[in-house]
Amino acid sequence: MARRPGLNILLASLALGLAPGSDAKSMLDCILPEDAVGVACDSPASLRVTLTNQCDQALFVNLCIQVDAENWDCWREPALAPGAALTRESCWSTRRYEYSACTGGVGECGFRN
Repeated sequence: MARRPGLNILLASLALGLAPGSDAKSMLDCILPEDAVGVACDSPASLRVTLTNQCDQALFVNLCIQVDAENWDCWREPALAPGAALTRESCWSTRRYEYSACTGGVGECGFRN
């Protein structure tokens, strides 16, 4: 899998807006992102993304893969365990994805719904 953590962490940071006054904490530094293009669905436009939790606590994780200019495939993992990975695929993609990770839930992570 090709690794581009710098670009994807930047995108995730821009997309992540923690709710003011919430007890949630951004945990982006805990996530190791990996991606691979053209390996799913026999489609050269496919994208597989794996997010691995490298910290010692469970995390709430959101992952979205952009399928075209206006649409995204999105998934949530409410408790990604330490050392565990979330892997998702989209058969069609723009090769762009965004993710967030925090200690709270969807309301605290402030990400795409």
